[in-house]
Amino acid sequence: MSIARADGPKSEEDPAAAAQAFRAGVAAAQAGRWKEALDAFDLSYRLRRHPNTLLNIAGAQAQTGKLVEAVESYKRFLAESANAEENQPARKAATDYATGLEKRFAHLKVEVANFIQGDIARVDGAPLPEQPPHETFNLNPGEHSIDVLRNDRVIVAEHFTLADGESKKVVLNAPLSVDPTTVLSTTAPAMPDDDGSLLEAWWFWTLVGVVVAAGTVTTIALVSADGGSSVDGGSLGTVGVP
Repeated sequence: MSIARADGPKSEEDPAAAAQAFRAGVAAAQAGRWKEALDAFDLSYRLRRHPNTLLNIAGAQAQTGKLVEAVESYKRFLAESANAEENQPARKAATDYATGLEKRFAHLKVEVANFIQGDIARVDGAPLPEQPPHETFNLNPGEHSIDVLRNDRVIVAEHFTLADGESKKVVLNAPLSVDPTTVLSTTAPAMPDDDGSLLEAWWFWTLVGVVVAAGTVTTIALVSADGGSSVDGGSLGTVGVP
């Protein structure tokens, strides 16, 4: 089965290099090196923007805890793959996986007391686009931090952990004035033991992207519903790039 693109190939693309990067991603995924696999699939997609590769990217993102980013990749696949009959199984799978991952999103609302003009509120080091309080927004489950900068200095901070599907409201009490010689303390986050549960998530991904170079087609399917990992060279159907 071939997943058609919604647009034609780009003249500056490098299919051979994309195939090499893709194969490196497959090898890393087989070995459970998901961060390495994600980097390789990202590179492959930059070298040849084929929508199938977004499915690999999404799967690796989810395996590394990047659930919000994985859903974005699934939605990009839906936007970039042609809405043709032969694409419907993969498009339905992407929709189903995105829906399942969205249920695991953590939700955060931030309020800052004594927030003054010029202050900058940040979540995980990224400035929030608006002054608090904010509408609730989505985060990946795991460790996070919130702080407020005033005159390029952290004046208040909090570290916390969000579980799958958890909603949390964080209220920071920023001081009205800060002695420039004072060092404000923050509570360090409790670091959970790594029990490997991330690699045994309930969801699974399959029928993922391929790259073709010199007539070679590579397919991969990983993470079964019971948490076991496997690689399938084609029993799910060969996916070809037109």
